[in-house]
Amino acid sequence: MSFGLDAAITLDFHDKRPHDPSKFFDFAQANMWNLGSYIRLICDGRDLTDAILDCHTLVALNISGHAFGTNPWG
Repeated sequence: MSFGLDAAITLDFHDKRPHDPSKFFDFAQANMWNLGSYIRLICDGRDLTDAILDCHTLVALNISGHAFGTNPWG
């Protein structure tokens, strides 16, 4: 799961949407704008909600690599 992971795609979407809004309306997406107000992040019994409130990107991985073999752990 990721939130805001690919800035280039997000920017492209943002730039194209005003030109043809009917192509970009998604009911589920429209209802997720305030999702952060309704969820909590608990990991290993610790509530991390306050620590992530100002994050622009949140990636939850349970794999050793992603994005064509990129190692997110260094």
